[in-house]
Amino acid sequence: MYNELIAMPIFEERISPLLDVSETFVIYEVNNRKITQRAVININAMSERMRIQKLKEIGVSLIISGAVSRYLSYIISGCDIKHIPWASGPVDEVIESYLNDTLLTVKPTGGSCGGILRIKKEHAGRRCRNGEKKSDEEEN
Repeated sequence: MYNELIAMPIFEERISPLLDVSETFVIYEVNNRKITQRAVININAMSERMRIQKLKEIGVSLIISGAVSRYLSYIISGCDIKHIPWASGPVDEVIESYLNDTLLTVKPTGGSCGGILRIKKEHAGRRCRNGEKKSDEEEN
């Protein structure tokens, strides 16, 4: 028999977009790949490090989340908690996908602004949405 506790940060029954600021978690108790219990908890800790530590104390062995900072990702791995970032959607659908080995995660490419990194003001008009440089003919 294999038991595990899986935590997901939630906002309105969906995975919270950013783990770092989440205080509400849904905890699933899973036994042999079947959900045996579901509980929603609030962790009002002073910092994100303390929230992760509290999840560890509860017995959480896996966190499935949306976006996460590199800092918090290091903290999670340091606590020996498995972590699956970049998940999204309703939490009940996400847990079912995980249990059925069909969970898809999508890490954004090129930064949070859709691939446009900081561009100097004088060159801002010379870039396409995907960051490629426009030719002078296209610009005029």
